[in-house]
Amino acid sequence: MDKVLYLDSFSGVSGDKFVGALLSLGGKPSEEYLKTKLQTLSIIDEFEVNILNKKISGIECLKFDVITKDECKNAGAYAPSETKLDDNKEAHMRRHHKTDDRDHKHSRSHSHRGLSEINDIILKSSISDRAKKYATDIFRIIGEAEAKVHDADIESVHFHEVGAVDSIVDIVSASILVDYFDFEEIISSPIPLGKGFIRAAHGVLPVPAPATALLIANVPAYAGEVEGELTTPTGAALVKYFSDRFEELNNFEITKVGYGAGTKDFAIPNFLRVYLGKNNSSKITVVETNIDDSIPEELGYLSEKLFEIGALDVYQTPIYMKKGRIGVKLSVITERASLEKVEEAILKYSPTFGLRKYNVERKILDREIRTVDFNGEVVRIKDGRYKGVPVKSSFEYEDVKKLMTKMNKSYNEIIGLLAREFLI
Repeated sequence: MDKVLYLDSFSGVSGDKFVGALLSLGGKPSEEYLKTKLQTLSIIDEFEVNILNKKISGIECLKFDVITKDECKNAGAYAPSETKLDDNKEAHMRRHHKTDDRDHKHSRSHSHRGLSEINDIILKSSISDRAKKYATDIFRIIGEAEAKVHDADIESVHFHEVGAVDSIVDIVSASILVDYFDFEEIISSPIPLGKGFIRAAHGVLPVPAPATALLIANVPAYAGEVEGELTTPTGAALVKYFSDRFEELNNFEITKVGYGAGTKDFAIPNFLRVYLGKNNSSKITVVETNIDDSIPEELGYLSEKLFEIGALDVYQTPIYMKKGRIGVKLSVITERASLEKVEEAILKYSPTFGLRKYNVERKILDREIRTVDFNGEVVRIKDGRYKGVPVKSSFEYEDVKKLMTKMNKSYNEIIGLLAREFLI
């Protein structure tokens, strides 16, 4: 894959760091695109956006800052988006701008928005349909977490923290930018949470915040040694929703690096580093299960479903099971991005109560598909190359079958005609 985003979240993830890192990758074109789209939000009169250059440990980062109108009145005029911000001006930044823990602070205006009101703001904007889906999905999973924490129905949950204007803008901005870049895949490192305590709308809470703890379910995470909240609820929701998988950086060809600045001072540099590049790893997963109580039609339907959701290959191997029963071993080869859907399909559409999986590496030829015309029919040819050298070609079976019917010839005869015409 040539357009892969890797999140190096060594100091955690928050909404503003996530957006700042993507803007750092995209430069001015992405800034202008984002600002144009944000103008279509019905709450545009409640905030302004500052995009600041800020040095952290000598590294140039981008600080994405959402300032509400009330804060503007208290802090004075907005700084221009080209403002330079160095470590010595950090105190000024803390006095007049939001901090990384803004998920836990009340907004002075409309701080008690519910899910339906937030969805209405998003859906009535002019951002793309895909960005709308991203944003509404993220708010839904946050709402589900908040509802569980407070033992309330999701529709009755008021987003005291993430319903504030700045958090809405963070999540919508992240959705706009992920849609804008159109990454083929997003990979994240394991997520550091931090430790200690934070002060929130409901009092003093341990790190991670209760909503964050729910949002990172099934995500590789660790506390680390840094005192403070490294990953906020908004950050947890963003990284869980957008990441296709979590793993350490491996066999990755970096083409560009972006840095999204945080505001708080930690014992480590507070920024999110992202890499844009090519993932040269060809790791896939094999999922298997043994079945002795199914009928052929049931497994045939399951195979069709598995191919529909992205399985690379599905096959069955006859096996002898316990008590001398004849069964099959169902094997599915899949990329990591489709793994969860593959597991769900096997457990849902087969009689098995469990499965096993293991990661493998594969080597495949570079390939391309070309089309040719033969006897009035379009024929697809797959050409394979090894280190740039052509080594083999094959004809698409369905196209060959059409020619067999049309010309009343056998498979071998049609292949011979095509090979003489297009391969020799």
